[in-house]
Amino acid sequence: MTIQIVADSGCDIPLKLAWDKEINFTLIPLTLNVGEKSFLDDEKLNTMTMLNIFKETKGASSTACPSPEAFAESFRLADATFAVTMSSELSGTYQSAVIARDMVLAEFPDKKIHVINSLAVCSSETLIVMKLKELINDKNNNFETIEEKIEEYRKSLSLYFLIHSFESLIKAGRMSRISGMLATALSIFPICGDNGEGKIKVYEKVRGTKTALSRMVQMLGERAPTEGRKLVITHCNNEENANIIKELAEKMYNFKDIFIFPMRGLSSFYAGDKGLIVSW
Repeated sequence: MTIQIVADSGCDIPLKLAWDKEINFTLIPLTLNVGEKSFLDDEKLNTMTMLNIFKETKGASSTACPSPEAFAESFRLADATFAVTMSSELSGTYQSAVIARDMVLAEFPDKKIHVINSLAVCSSETLIVMKLKELINDKNNNFETIEEKIEEYRKSLSLYFLIHSFESLIKAGRMSRISGMLATALSIFPICGDNGEGKIKVYEKVRGTKTALSRMVQMLGERAPTEGRKLVITHCNNEENANIIKELAEKMYNFKDIFIFPMRGLSSFYAGDKGLIVSW
């Protein structure tokens, strides 16, 4: 039986880490609309070029989820598929994948397709893909067992993010320009994250980058278990602060593994230059 993992481009896992000889991995790109320009969020996208154009663009910007057929094309390629999408509360991507699943199962009733609503974004999706690889490579698991285990794992995940510029949120209509300007002038950094139900929540507001980094790491242990877990840190042009988070986390907790990955286009679009996201 051929088996594959499919994810939308909200997942920041490097392709070389996601793919192995027994499990194919496919990334389904979203479209990033910056003013009058559109960028496909695939491996050819130069993230910094996109962000530079974003900074120079005064008009509104937005993102567009993949069509059901984009997912269906991939679903048809394997006997069994696990698809990972960003939160259904933040994007129509999950619904596109569900429609694609139903389309393909109507054509090929013997295929097995499970769509996972991450109820988060970015590094949480990355952790789900990594866990799927682990479960699939364990030959004691069948498709149905993996379905159950990955849904339980998803429920255990938490996410925080820290942004240094509010311009992306303002242009995408997620924040008023006055609020963004005020926060920037006061060097206020909101520590945000998922609320457990797929939506974004502001947890705390702190001043100064060093304070924000330290407080966010401290909040990891206050919110959820860390012992023996994996921590994924993704960054937009900010490896220096990503490493600071890693060093602080290593001192305070006993994570099994800590990974640092650069953000793809979608994560960079919303987190902005110097943005940071952590999930565990």
